[in-house]
Amino acid sequence: MDVAFSIIWLQFNSWTLGEELGWRGFVLNELQKKVSPLKSALIVGVVWGFWHTPLWLISGYSGLQLIHYILCFLSGIVAVSIIITAFYNVNQNLVIPIIIHQLFNYSIAIQVGDVLHILTVTSILYVIAAVVIVLVNYKKCLYK
Repeated sequence: MDVAFSIIWLQFNSWTLGEELGWRGFVLNELQKKVSPLKSALIVGVVWGFWHTPLWLISGYSGLQLIHYILCFLSGIVAVSIIITAFYNVNQNLVIPIIIHQLFNYSIAIQVGDVLHILTVTSILYVIAAVVIVLVNYKKCLYK
């Protein structure tokens, strides 16, 4: 049982680990040398969102529903990028972005119901959280 759990845990976490090593461990750090952390988070968020374009194409949506899906997905992922950047800049520890990314994935995956409705509500909540973090700006973690 322990081996099976370890394999499942590794499978679920290997994607977020790889993504966060790239997005936060490299790209975010390099961007923050040139622009503010908030601008860096926005840039990483948009690129990260488009990185997931294949998910949009296999979503099963078309027309206005697909546009709705893409807008919710992008706004949610940009919001998560802001949240991750704030927490990463406070402690400079990549474990935090990995955990936040994983929680973002799980928060959508564990819900039951219409995927578009779930994504819409979840994205709104993440956008609200990101706005609060930008306004509070603990330890000036989002501005130089």
